[in-house]
Amino acid sequence: MPQDAAPPFRYGRAVVAFLVSYIGVTPLALGLYFIIAASMGIDLSAEFNIREDNAYALAERLYPILNLLVWTPCAWIYFRGRTALHYKEALKLGGFWLAIAVPLDLLAFVLIENPLSVSAEGFYIEQFPWIYLTYAAVFAAPLCFVELAKRFRQ
Repeated sequence: MPQDAAPPFRYGRAVVAFLVSYIGVTPLALGLYFIIAASMGIDLSAEFNIREDNAYALAERLYPILNLLVWTPCAWIYFRGRTALHYKEALKLGGFWLAIAVPLDLLAFVLIENPLSVSAEGFYIEQFPWIYLTYAAVFAAPLCFVELAKRFRQ
């Protein structure tokens, strides 16, 4: 294999890193929302309404940054042991993660009825642009990891 060629994609590691990231960021995002809601004096026992919840409106603006801060170091799980880091492989990992995250979010937050579920319109329209910036963070996190790792290795 030429030195500049990306090694084979490691699907098992990609899934493990995804699960650690997804399972890790979800309670952090909820915790951030609860902290903001409590500091604003919002009654958390009331029914959740994405349109009228000022705490959520503030929290969702922080979710892209929170996701980038969680997903970027979790890319290490995938890249661990690699002597060379490749942007092409990072793009593939980001695309792989995104391809899992989008339908999983649809299932977890729209289709399955739970206290955090919202309508498709609430999730994909009313959270614009924050939900899409969050997805951009998931996609970009492996690239950020590779860039940071390359800079710190020098």
